[in-house]
Amino acid sequence: MICKNVLVGFIVVAASACFDSRGVPCGNSRCLDGWRCVIVEQQLMCLRDGVQLGVCGNGVVEAANDEVCDDGNNVDEDGCSSDCKLFCGNKVVDDGELCDGDPPDGHYCLHYGYDMGVLGCSNTCVKPDEQDCIAFGWNSTDDLPADSLALRPWAFSEDNVFAVGFRGENLFDVPCEDCGRIFHYDGCNWSKVHEGTKPLLSIWANGPDDIYAIGLGLEFGDRVHYNAELVHYDGQKWSILNQSSDIKAPTAIWAESKENIIVATASLSHSGYMYRFDGQAWTEMPVPAGTLQLHKIWGTGDDLFAAGRKGTILHYDGANWAAMDSGTEKSLGGVWGTSSDHVIAVGSGGTIIQHEGNGNWVPMVSGVKANLSDVWCSDRYHCFAVGKHGVVLNYDGNDEKVWTVANSKTEIELLGVHGSSRDNIVAVGYGSVAIQYNGTGWKQMRTPPGPASTGVINGIDGGIIGEGEGICAFAVGSNARILSYDGNPERTWEHVDLPGQYHLKDVWTNDGCNVAFAVGHEGTILEYNGIEWAAAALPPGLDQRHWESVWATSRENVFVVGDEGAIVHYNGTSWTGMNSGVETNLMSVWGADSDYVFAAGSAGTMIRYSASEGAWQPMKTSTLARLLDIWGTDSEHVYAVGEGGTIIHYDGRKDLQWRSDESGFIANFRSIWGNGSDDIWVAGTQGESTILHYGGVKWTPVVIPPTAGRLLTVWGTPGGRHIMAGGSEDLFLLTRFPQ
Repeated sequence: MICKNVLVGFIVVAASACFDSRGVPCGNSRCLDGWRCVIVEQQLMCLRDGVQLGVCGNGVVEAANDEVCDDGNNVDEDGCSSDCKLFCGNKVVDDGELCDGDPPDGHYCLHYGYDMGVLGCSNTCVKPDEQDCIAFGWNSTDDLPADSLALRPWAFSEDNVFAVGFRGENLFDVPCEDCGRIFHYDGCNWSKVHEGTKPLLSIWANGPDDIYAIGLGLEFGDRVHYNAELVHYDGQKWSILNQSSDIKAPTAIWAESKENIIVATASLSHSGYMYRFDGQAWTEMPVPAGTLQLHKIWGTGDDLFAAGRKGTILHYDGANWAAMDSGTEKSLGGVWGTSSDHVIAVGSGGTIIQHEGNGNWVPMVSGVKANLSDVWCSDRYHCFAVGKHGVVLNYDGNDEKVWTVANSKTEIELLGVHGSSRDNIVAVGYGSVAIQYNGTGWKQMRTPPGPASTGVINGIDGGIIGEGEGICAFAVGSNARILSYDGNPERTWEHVDLPGQYHLKDVWTNDGCNVAFAVGHEGTILEYNGIEWAAAALPPGLDQRHWESVWATSRENVFVVGDEGAIVHYNGTSWTGMNSGVETNLMSVWGADSDYVFAAGSAGTMIRYSASEGAWQPMKTSTLARLLDIWGTDSEHVYAVGEGGTIIHYDGRKDLQWRSDESGFIANFRSIWGNGSDDIWVAGTQGESTILHYGGVKWTPVVIPPTAGRLLTVWGTPGGRHIMAGGSEDLFLLTRFPQ
């Protein structure tokens, strides 16, 4: 029998080691045949013949060689780095490591351009693991309209971005004279700033007060005839500079001034043409015979490049356009550069080529097969390309000319990209998609809806319509506010006229939203019958209470809680007071079903109603924090949240004891809602607004719009696709998108 401590190439010789009589002596023992005795780090060791000391990968950790690990190879990502300097997997963040096991201290998915999710640590320990991070977008009908297509953006800063496009999904589906759209992003919202022109296909700017866009000029026999339309923005307004019936299918624009504008075209005959506008009229510019359709222009002064069909590249030297050998026959959809000796063109099949100033174009490695639509560079070391399937590539100037794939957070085709710096890039495309890169990661550019009137939103509830195909919801708040939402993405929330002035705190509704109850201060309880809202008649003594929360199973079983332990129940005919057994203010009520109902409030108060016993009984919470909301999946899986970062959980134990859940955040949590035990949302505020999400592993923060204000309520639709939140700055809504 041989007893030994073996690490790949060596055996540590210890008093407890037992060897047979073969081999060479080594301390109090002997090494096996084929092994030799050596001294390593002041210890006697048996080292396999052929294994050298002082070399990373020999299986011996040698501090004298600045090694912290050695697993017998020179392979990265297996626990020990290829240079033996990093020992990944010991749960200790050693020098040179960003993390080990757990994510980087204090970092979440939000820090890497995502919206929520659980951040991990990669198996190299030098970067985070983002595979469980998720992207979505807070949105509304105030975004790029769903019936519009954005073709090309132009970014001047993080809060000053323009994009051109048109109404519709396809050029040939919109034979209209007022389809053109120009959108503007102010850092929070996209808004439509110009319409009524022809479909707009391209934009060029020399500054925020000198922007040009070209509109479609197209002819289909006697069916459709568009005049090309040139529009200009002077920093104050958009105006039409010129209309022309001579220019067919303009696709790209470049401008030096109002007196020097060049437009490229892509005619239906597959021929390409160039036109110059001198401020008064258009003149056709000679191009080489056989020039095919042209798609994009880039350049400076008298040094321009145009890219087009079947690898077409034209160069303008200030006097003439000449064809260049691109080295490809793939259609090129985008071209951009930083100087005449650094120009990049992208196209179909993942094609990327680079001009290095010697007259030749050389291929680059994209690593994708998707068609690429556009490219933009801030400098030689920061270039971005976009295309089909939401593909976003970036290039860091490496000599191998290899591009890397980035996580764009969308699978929708991207058509245009532009930036103001290497840390602010915007891409747009089909389906009203707009994404922005902040130097760390890409994220959806979505906006809060914001109904027209002011006021605070205190509560949201909703349900499904029909066979689960649609949603509906009500939101209530101060200033006699009730808002209704029918789930139609074409419409925003609608205001409901009320028969009086109320300060509303909470709302409950059923599926279909044809039954609803809203409660508030000064004895307010309103009932909705599917047509109108009406005030409930309460018994004397209960008609002046401040009601805080409502929950029901149906119109015949409604619970309302309020100040000083007040509880009232409705059976569909009359309201009756209930004995809660407490005198503290009750802030929330929620039930698992008709059998068990929970109520929570000040000083950690928690009580439960048992229908079988017909009474409320106290529960144990071990907290004195004011509890503000309750939600659960059933009577044995219930959560409550409150001030000071309080999150507590009840698991059905017989002693009625709640346990604390540590979230790591100290906000005053106002609201909780979930779509299951592994999909729970909490909203609150302390200084800054906070939304947390629990996905079954840990509580993690969720990105929120910069205009969210003080968050007071959160609710989601069945299935969890839509999450709604509200507070001091009205409502906003998110739709969760695939990763």
